[in-house]
Amino acid sequence: MESFRTLLHRHPRLLVIDTASSVTQVGFLRDLGGEQRWAEEPADSGEAIFACLERLQIKIKDMDAIAFCEGPGSILGIRTAASVIRTWLSLFPRATFAYGSLELLAWSLGEVEVGVIADARRDLWHVVETDAAGRPTPLRKAKPSELPRLLRTPDTFKSWAAYPPGVQPTPYRLANLLPKVMDAPLLHARPEPDALLLEPASYVRWAPKIHRAHQV
Repeated sequence: MESFRTLLHRHPRLLVIDTASSVTQVGFLRDLGGEQRWAEEPADSGEAIFACLERLQIKIKDMDAIAFCEGPGSILGIRTAASVIRTWLSLFPRATFAYGSLELLAWSLGEVEVGVIADARRDLWHVVETDAAGRPTPLRKAKPSELPRLLRTPDTFKSWAAYPPGVQPTPYRLANLLPKVMDAPLLHARPEPDALLLEPASYVRWAPKIHRAHQV
C-alpha cells in the first residue's frame, strides 16, 4: 500500500476517478506542489466521466497514472468506470491504482473508535473502523448489531436499507478530503480495474420445479 504523495513522486500527472457515490468526481493531481483540479457531475457515470474530463480539459494520453475508487459504493458506477479505464489502457497503457472509499473517509476523519459504513445489502453493512490511534482497520461486512456505537456514512452514497440509529452523514467530496489523506497508505496497484469483491461470488444450484400459488 502507498500514499497519493509517494505515487505522485513516480507519476507526476495523476488522474483520479471516483464513481462510488451518486456524484461522479474526477480530479487531476500534478506533481507535489499541491495542484489539484476537480470536476463533479451528478449524471450517469458513463456520461459524467467524459463531461468531467472535458471540463478539466485533460487528455488520457497525457496522464502518467490513473487512480480510481474500487468501492464500496455504487457497483454500477464503479464497474462503468473500470470498464472505461480498461478501454483506455488498451490504447494508452498506464499504471493503475485503486483505493477504498470507506478507508479514505475514515483516514480523513481523524477520529478514534468510529465506524464508517455503507450498505452491503441483505441486512449487512460494509464497515471500516478506526482504532484507538485513529488508524482504520480492514474493511469487513457486519450485521447492524455488530457495528460500533459511533457511525459515519458518506453523504452521497445510496442505501437500500434503513440506516442504524445515530449514523451521521459525512461529506464525501474528494476536493476537500484528499489534502487530508495525502500520506495515508490507501493505494494498491490494480492493473485490471474492476469493482471491489470482498468475498468470492457464491451461486445456488437451480432446481427445476413447477411453481404453484400458495394455498390460503
